[in-house]
Amino acid sequence: DDDDDDSGAGFAHKVIGLTVLALWCVQVLLGVLRPDAHGKVRLGCIQPHWRPAFLMVHRIVGAALLAGGATNCVLGGTIFSEAFGGGTGLLVVACVLLSIFVLAWVAAELAGLPARGRDATAMDTGRIEM
Repeated sequence: DDDDDDSGAGFAHKVIGLTVLALWCVQVLLGVLRPDAHGKVRLGCIQPHWRPAFLMVHRIVGAALLAGGATNCVLGGTIFSEAFGGGTGLLVVACVLLSIFVLAWVAAELAGLPARGRDATAMDTGRIEM
């Protein structure tokens, strides 16, 4: 039975899916524990000067979530096509959509979008630098 196999695309799909789920939980927890932007200590222990590190970790975890989710979509499409003889059409569509997403993401990063989160100290003083 392929469901019990500890190797191959099916197993990788499961592992990536569980990893994405775990990282999503981390991302939600980071949102709950986010340091204050206005100098207040949150929940009695979360210091406002931790905000730049939080923003960096939040961005990295978000990027890992997007990459893992996109990878798992393409992998799942491949598994589906192989299981049901759908040919390569689904895989081509998934790769084209993924490519458009990656190009849009890179363009936004190069343009400095979103401006919020780029520089926590500039945000805290009311200036947003790009």
